[in-house]
Amino acid sequence: MIGAAKHITVLIALFVLSVLCAAGEGNALFERVNVKVSLIEPAEVRYTSSLPLNLGRRQPDNRWVMIAVEYTPKAKVLTHVKRRDKSDTARRHGQMWLDDVNLRVRVIFGSLNAAGRTVNVLMDGDTSFWTVKLDGLKHTAVMFIPAYLIDRYYVQLARSNVNRKSVSAAVASRKIKDSDLIVEAVFSAGGEELARAYSNIGVSNISRAKNKFERMAGLVPGDLLLKGAVLPKGKSPWAFYNINHFDPEKSTAQSK
Repeated sequence: MIGAAKHITVLIALFVLSVLCAAGEGNALFERVNVKVSLIEPAEVRYTSSLPLNLGRRQPDNRWVMIAVEYTPKAKVLTHVKRRDKSDTARRHGQMWLDDVNLRVRVIFGSLNAAGRTVNVLMDGDTSFWTVKLDGLKHTAVMFIPAYLIDRYYVQLARSNVNRKSVSAAVASRKIKDSDLIVEAVFSAGGEELARAYSNIGVSNISRAKNKFERMAGLVPGDLLLKGAVLPKGKSPWAFYNINHFDPEKSTAQSK
């Protein structure tokens, strides 16, 4: 009896542990979520003399940051539908789609505070989708950080032996690498988390990655927390690029 009781206790413990692990990863409605970071140049419009515009010679040192989030919505298997039952058909058709899906992206990378100390800067942004089809196929969402924001906030201390009391002498700007950005992507709908993923966090376990990211985010000073700096595709130079390959975005006004 004692052995059986211990066996039951172990089974209960394993069950509770599995439930906690599943809860930490959302309800897994979205599967195989991956985050990819890359640097990209936007297409530029060339103006003729009939449409003058003084562009000058000013160009950013860095390229735009593109954050691509791949995800696979679980396919909904429909049961038998009677052809004459139009209301039932409409209801079951609705089950194949998930409306009002939100993607929140947060990005952390190295910067300096006003005192010249090394700190992190955090940029975030949201994309709201009208609807996502639950088709079991790979979808992709993309968001962007403008090049001039990277120029402004991505700095590092110079490696040479300089007088670090002088911030201007100690700071060296350089071009950012995709591996310098730590990214969190979280899908949600109806106030419920669907899935999350991380890039360049250095931890494979979702729960540990979340805790590590939150610790880093908690140390970001208020003046280096830039809300809305990560732009949805619809507000980027790629707004109409391959538009039918992406889930339909809501505008900012519609998202509120």
